[in-house]
Amino acid sequence: MYFIKYFFKYISIFTYFYSTYFIFDEKTNLHHNQNRYLGSELDLVYFRTIAKNIKLNAGYSQFFETESMASVKGGIQPAKTQNWAWIQLIVTPNLFKHIWKEE
Repeated sequence: MYFIKYFFKYISIFTYFYSTYFIFDEKTNLHHNQNRYLGSELDLVYFRTIAKNIKLNAGYSQFFETESMASVKGGIQPAKTQNWAWIQLIVTPNLFKHIWKEE
């Protein structure tokens, strides 16, 4: 699998957009001399730091499947539209912080 990540618009130091493009290919030969290129995926992501320990990611993804991928999946034909949106809230609390004092 190969991928390209491109940060294409910074709004501020705490907020930005980026995109990632993945290329999926099989490292071994497929049956019946099929193309090893299985498809590609485009991700568009919004990133926002809400507070010191809280971050928000939201994104939209689109997958472009080939006939070779359908063969690998056992003959299941690809859907006409393979896309999804998602939201991720990242909370990293500092629960156990202890400062040792020398006596």
